[in-house]
Amino acid sequence: MKKYLPIILILLFVTAAAGIFYLSTRDRVGRDEVLVRTPDSEIVLQYTAWPFTDMEGEQTNQKGETKHFRAKGYALSGIPEQVAHRDYTQITVISDDEYSAVLTREEVLLPNNAWLILEDGELRLVVLQDPNTKRSVKHVVRIEIR
Repeated sequence: MKKYLPIILILLFVTAAAGIFYLSTRDRVGRDEVLVRTPDSEIVLQYTAWPFTDMEGEQTNQKGETKHFRAKGYALSGIPEQVAHRDYTQITVISDDEYSAVLTREEVLLPNNAWLILEDGELRLVVLQDPNTKRSVKHVVRIEIR
C-alpha cells in the first residue's frame, strides 16, 4: 500500500487542480441575471425586469410525446433588441453546466417559437416548433449572439 501512496497523492492533486481550473473559467452571474455576449460586448441583464407575457404551446419529443407549456415567457427575439445587436445569424443559449442550444436567426424570429420561460425562478429555453427537444435548456446563465 505504501508504494501506491505517491501515485494516489499525485492523482488527487491533478484532479483538484483540474477542478479549480474548470470552476474558475465558468461564467458567474448573480441571482436573476443572465450574461449576454455579442462580438463587441458582454452585458449582464436582470431578467426579472423583462416584460414577461403569458405564453402557451406544445412541444413534441422524438418519441412523439407531447408536452404542453403554459408559462410566463419572454420571446428570445427580444434579447438582440435589448443589447442593440440586431444584425446576427445565430443565438446560442447556455446553461450553468455549459449545456447549450443553437438557434438560427430564422428560428428565433418565427412567431411563438423560441421562448425564455420562468421555471422555479430560473430561465429555461423552450423551442416550440422543433422536433428536437434536446434544445430545451434549463438554468440559462449565458446567451451568445453572433
